[in-house]
Amino acid sequence: MLTRRKLVEEFDPSADHRTYTRRSGEPVPKEPIRIVPIINKTLHQCERQDKRAYMPPSRPGGDRAKFCVHPSQSSGCRRQVQFVLLDAKRDNTQPDPRKWRIFDIGHESHRRIQGYLFEAWKRRVNNVTRVWEDVKLRYDALMVLGELDAIVEVNGVRVVVEVKTMSKGLFEKMAVPKVSWVWQAHLYMKAVGLASAILLVENRDNAQMREFWVPFDQKVWDQIEFDTLEVLVDTEDAKVSRANPDPGDCMWCNYTTLCKSVPMQRKIDFERVWAA
Repeated sequence: MLTRRKLVEEFDPSADHRTYTRRSGEPVPKEPIRIVPIINKTLHQCERQDKRAYMPPSRPGGDRAKFCVHPSQSSGCRRQVQFVLLDAKRDNTQPDPRKWRIFDIGHESHRRIQGYLFEAWKRRVNNVTRVWEDVKLRYDALMVLGELDAIVEVNGVRVVVEVKTMSKGLFEKMAVPKVSWVWQAHLYMKAVGLASAILLVENRDNAQMREFWVPFDQKVWDQIEFDTLEVLVDTEDAKVSRANPDPGDCMWCNYTTLCKSVPMQRKIDFERVWAA
């Protein structure tokens, strides 16, 4: 059965700052760790020494992992999660250049902020004692496979750091983090065994930053587990999962053609899903 498929993901042993090992008895932070002051202090030190902060090398692009649930999509449309899980046929359309430019801007922001954190570790800014970047993770119980932006250790306490970017208009209106971000952070925390995460949001227009402290919430996790297992059970039973997109989701979805062709279908037509 698909839900019993063994997921294979190799860690790179030569890149120590990308290989993370869970600890038993992980300490829980007594108070929120703040990342923005760490970044600001690091940049001040670099400026005084007339030295640019470390910038990690660009990583080669490539297709995302297949036959799995991606943390960034966990709270989205159930049917999209299922189609990704099945590696279903994508829309036969030309890529939207604007869409890819937006993605590229986000990726470069992630790379730059990871560089700030790595430099903070080298300089021991605000007691930063370790940083892991681009950490590969898996959580087999829900067939989750992904990669988180960073894990930062401050005074022996570790926290997940997830970087997000958005336009000035959205940034100024944001009072709380998006539900999808909170769910994504919970999957990361569960996979690596940590009790808290920081959502670090950067304004793409003026580089303002805001951070949200996200402690692990069992009620949130119960909902994530319920919804994801629903998709896994549907898939194992060859049933099409329900479509429940949030506003705007369909604009970014790669499966709109396939989705529209099976709106009332109860059973998965695998020939249609995997059609060349």
